[in-house]
Amino acid sequence: MDTSKCLLITETDSNADGVSEIIIEFVTRERGFENDDAVDRITDAYAVRVTKSTPGGAFDRVYNNSDLDGDQDVDGDDKRLLLDLATAVERFNLNDSSK
Repeated sequence: MDTSKCLLITETDSNADGVSEIIIEFVTRERGFENDDAVDRITDAYAVRVTKSTPGGAFDRVYNNSDLDGDQDVDGDDKRLLLDLATAVERFNLNDSSK
């Protein structure tokens, strides 16, 4: 069985207020074979949400309770990682159907 760590990232405007939200899901998967059957299952997952206070503004709100950088605390460094990732995701043209 192979174990992999994945990020699933969704850009959305869930409440239709014109303010982008980024949902970042951290997923652990197992893939392989058991008794000659292919297996692909999620063994662990959690999600965080990053939002903006105003339309067109910068991402500035993080809903997170996890130590993402592994330094044994949930602090501004963890928040900064998520804000940077959300900002990078927003720069991709995800609405371009040719990709």
